[in-house]
Amino acid sequence: MQLKPLISIIVPVYNTESYIHRCIDSILAQRYDNFELLLVDDGTPDRSGDICDSYAMKDSRIRVFHKDNGGVSSARNLGLDRASGDWIAFVDSDDYVKEDWLLDYVSEIEANSNVGLIFQGFALLKSGVESIEQTIVNRRFQEDEFVEAYAYLDRQLKIFGYTWAKIYRADVFVDNNLRFNQSLSFCEDLELTFRFIQKIDNISVINRFNYLYSFDCDVSLARRSHSYDTFTNIADITDTQLRELSRRTGEVCSEVFDTVTDWRFRALKSMYRGYKGKTFTERCRILNTYYSCYYTELKRADIYNGSEKVLVKVLALKTSWLIDLLYRVMFKLK
Repeated sequence: MQLKPLISIIVPVYNTESYIHRCIDSILAQRYDNFELLLVDDGTPDRSGDICDSYAMKDSRIRVFHKDNGGVSSARNLGLDRASGDWIAFVDSDDYVKEDWLLDYVSEIEANSNVGLIFQGFALLKSGVESIEQTIVNRRFQEDEFVEAYAYLDRQLKIFGYTWAKIYRADVFVDNNLRFNQSLSFCEDLELTFRFIQKIDNISVINRFNYLYSFDCDVSLARRSHSYDTFTNIADITDTQLRELSRRTGEVCSEVFDTVTDWRFRALKSMYRGYKGKTFTERCRILNTYYSCYYTELKRADIYNGSEKVLVKVLALKTSWLIDLLYRVMFKLK
């Protein structure tokens, strides 16, 4: 009789005392019960760490680790160091999951023994209202289809990078010493997942939406402001992606180019949500540095729509002050 796989669930915890009960309770309510729950208190200043300890006293599947604040990547890495499961899943402490979340993953694991990474969809939770904005079909991708998989998961579904949208085979982390890059504060999950897929030969996508991604929490990662300088991370990350995916196809195919370039625009948009932290001169310097390497690629205006097409044409003029003005106006209007 085949043993049920043990799943390690890693939850970084920081400043979510109003939401951590909901998160932990949803995990404990799983219909699939062969899991361990690793709660990593990342030096939280509120009562979240104490709440985690109280749960650990009641359920032997829960282990709590307290550490100095080092960021979400260091918390996840500590969880990976202490995990003993066959598979690894991540949950953010302000989110929660439905009761079939793990069971649906395990069903695919049992049906596809070679799979190394499994994706699910997710539902958005805004003001207590749940909504699904994706259309997903069950798919399996072999190693020679990973470029297609990347384009589908990232460009179309936009779930490639998020750690909580998937479950990872644990031995891939162990055998390749894979950990989150703690020097990154933006897209660290995208960067880790991209390195992970280089080490496996089978990806599954299942048409399930068991993860509730919350916009209700004030400390949600989706609401956090990042400094300008952190967004220069995306340049190196996307450049690596472009080189590796192009190597697989023998050329910079449209699926690879469009997906990688889309990330660069997303980074720029996110950067301008908190633009007040830098002077005009500093903003222009960053724009010039950030896009100087990508001007040739950005000239492909046919892949863009609306405001992005206008921005590409402005970029062609190499006038960073005008791009800066356009973005500040756009976000002021919003």
